[in-house]
Amino acid sequence: MADDDRPKPSFFAGIAAFNRKASLKKAVTQVTKRDGSVVEETLADDGSYLRATKNDGEAKDMSYLERSASPPPSDSGKNQERPNNNVPLNPDAAWRTIASEQQFLPVPTVSTKDSLWKKSKHGSNNCTRIVCMSDTHGQHRDISVPKGDILIHGGDFTSTGEIKHIKDMLRYFEELAFPVTVCIAGNHDMTLDLPYYDRSWRRFHRKKRFNAEEGRQAVMNMMNDTTTTNTDKTKQGKKPEFYYLEDSSCTVPIGSAKEDDDDLTSQPTQQQKEGDHDSQKKVKFNPSVVVHKQPKTLSIYGSPWSPEFYDWAFNVARGEPSWKIWSKIPSGTDILVTHGPPLGRGDQCDHGGRAGCYDLLEQVQNRVRPRLHIFGHIHEGYGTSFDGTTLYINASNLDLGYDSVHPCTVVDLPHDPALPPRIVEPSCSITGDDLVNGWFRDKGYEILADVLRDSGCEGQNLPSGDELLNTAEAYWEICRQLDFRTTTSLQAKRELRKALSQLYAASF
Repeated sequence: MADDDRPKPSFFAGIAAFNRKASLKKAVTQVTKRDGSVVEETLADDGSYLRATKNDGEAKDMSYLERSASPPPSDSGKNQERPNNNVPLNPDAAWRTIASEQQFLPVPTVSTKDSLWKKSKHGSNNCTRIVCMSDTHGQHRDISVPKGDILIHGGDFTSTGEIKHIKDMLRYFEELAFPVTVCIAGNHDMTLDLPYYDRSWRRFHRKKRFNAEEGRQAVMNMMNDTTTTNTDKTKQGKKPEFYYLEDSSCTVPIGSAKEDDDDLTSQPTQQQKEGDHDSQKKVKFNPSVVVHKQPKTLSIYGSPWSPEFYDWAFNVARGEPSWKIWSKIPSGTDILVTHGPPLGRGDQCDHGGRAGCYDLLEQVQNRVRPRLHIFGHIHEGYGTSFDGTTLYINASNLDLGYDSVHPCTVVDLPHDPALPPRIVEPSCSITGDDLVNGWFRDKGYEILADVLRDSGCEGQNLPSGDELLNTAEAYWEICRQLDFRTTTSLQAKRELRKALSQLYAASF
């Protein structure tokens, strides 16, 4: 499809594209820090950053790097020193240094018809289904979400911290009614970063300051409401649980494992419940048979930070400050959720450069070793990779042009920790002829159906079957076939994105 035929990027997409291209230039950049100081950054010829503090300013909030929703667990890496391995701070130079050491193995997958989760009437005792989304930027109502056990959102659910987006996102979570929902903030959710918003609100909201405290309180109220309700043993049934994580953890139950047939294995220790995989392997009296003790809980850790980039919320400098943030992650965490990606994993920008964090990758691969690492931030980095231990998922639902063309990522996480997580692949039987003959109209997409009719499009020229599940490519291909030179073109394109999302979610 020709570039001229594509919708124009939104305002914020334009800012992102401009900033990323500008970041390639070897120029001096001034960044105002949270403590009021101004720092000059120069990209040197060797790819490293040279920093110089221009003025000290008044220290207004020097504790932001250390704050945490809960005290760092004893098994975190907070006392571990950052290795002095001469890896440059610049992510492109850092990637050139370490790329040859990285493993990119085939991503484990399972078809929806072969999934253990699908075969159970009430979920599965063998695996937990996790649905991943991120970077919805207020467009969450346009995204259909497949069913599962745990829903995880990787941050940036607002454009610039709008309180209405926060409150509607919470209602959206309630309507989806997943047994467990986990959410973190991102750099766009600035009203949840109170010290940052106090300093920078005029940059984004010149006419009126948002009530940031109201938005943050709404999030905390929802979390407190679900956890308080579920600890009341007198109530029947269990209300869906919601967790907002900000450098903090939650532990959620999985499956319905029996508790009466463990006579050949010891009961789980506290370490096992917190995700110490090495201690979960038990051996029967017969040494030739190894039994993998299936844990009854999953530990999930969430953090909103990403490397500093033109002074947005929850930004942290590369190097030692980033290392301190990631050192709080408990070792043995099962599922790690961060807004920013690790270096080299779903972090490649449209200009070809890297934006991920080396220190995060170092902690993930050499200490934490989670089974899943879910993130977003770099919309064009959407996708998955696998290093043999951790499955990395960039779950950004919006593309670089801020169109909601990326579907949610669905993962089956086996309860046996010796088995890898698997990306679930849906299957679709809808054809192009079905679309032409009324599928869009039957689903309520009247404007899109009218445009399809008026364009005189033939079904054989439209994507069919599993081709429709590659929603980004299917969207652009259908756009190429239709006549969008009408006053309803924007509404029709939005309906097309929603229709493809609905079709994808229904294909599991």
